[in-house]
Amino acid sequence: MNIHSTITAITLALTVASAQARTWTSADGAKTFEGEYVSHTDLSVTVIKNGRKVTFKQDLISEADRTWIKEEAKKAAEATEESTSLDDQVIGKKIKGKTVRTGDKKFITEDTTKVPQYYFLYFSASW
Repeated sequence: MNIHSTITAITLALTVASAQARTWTSADGAKTFEGEYVSHTDLSVTVIKNGRKVTFKQDLISEADRTWIKEEAKKAAEATEESTSLDDQVIGKKIKGKTVRTGDKKFITEDTTKVPQYYFLYFSASW
């Protein structure tokens, strides 16, 4: 298997593994649908249904679904609190002193002190 096929397979596996598809139920229990949770506010929830983002009022879903949303929000908040320092993360320890940003058409070394929301990794190799 060549490197391109390996990278494609790994990317596909990670994409499928990250999805949180679940069955959502209407408030009256009459209707259900499969959807992947994306986000929520106090009044609405956003899911991906059949490949499209759909946002609707939380009043339209069952109490069990609203409870699940609250639990997911609590888990996310706890995970954020646990990782308040780069030293608390596996990748965070390894990038200290190795991050850069662009400025004035050149790269400038950036000392990252707080945990970023996401990481962008760039890898280049010559064969």
